[in-house]
Amino acid sequence: LFWNEYRPEDGACRIWHWYANSKRCLTPQGFSVRSRVYEYGGGSFCLADDALVFVNERDQQLYRQTLDASAPVALTEGDKRYGGLFFSGGQILAVEEDHNTHRLVAIDLADGQRRLLAAGADFYASPIISADGKRLAWIEWQRPHQPWTSTRLMCAARQDDGSWGTAQCVAGEGAQESLQQPRFDAHGRLHCLTDRAGFWQPWGESPSGFAPLPASP
Repeated sequence: LFWNEYRPEDGACRIWHWYANSKRCLTPQGFSVRSRVYEYGGGSFCLADDALVFVNERDQQLYRQTLDASAPVALTEGDKRYGGLFFSGGQILAVEEDHNTHRLVAIDLADGQRRLLAAGADFYASPIISADGKRLAWIEWQRPHQPWTSTRLMCAARQDDGSWGTAQCVAGEGAQESLQQPRFDAHGRLHCLTDRAGFWQPWGESPSGFAPLPASP
């Protein structure tokens, strides 16, 4: 079990690990795990095989730290901000904020190479890749909307050359609908939360289209 905990006595957010009936702090002094993307942040860390990747509050850059609590090593540098981290296939997916411009990027853990995944929308959130690596999904929205008023669920398919194809809107096109927390199930089907019916409800892909998930006992 891993979690991010803020302690007011030192004013820092640190990652804790619970294992074998004991807990320990992984974040060393001088670091605080917090993203400032969109100012309110979110998605400030993720697990990456035997390591932890996190956003350091002071410089908003990505750091990799092995789970033996070794010293964090910088993955990025500069004045961009990062958030919404997700690990897949040796790379970190992230929302990248460059002043007023936002993008989705993938950063290779081996060499730090950065690759653009999506651009053009005003805001992005929650990038995620299916377990088989064949589908990429995310949430995006445009001004003047807020993420709780109107967003779109987007999805792209992996091409034969390894690149991503043209993204398609799965839900939210032209609607006052808030879609959040996209997830792929074990069969590669895309699900998310939507307030389309006036309250938060899980919907997903089905043979009949994008529909509410059936309740089960």
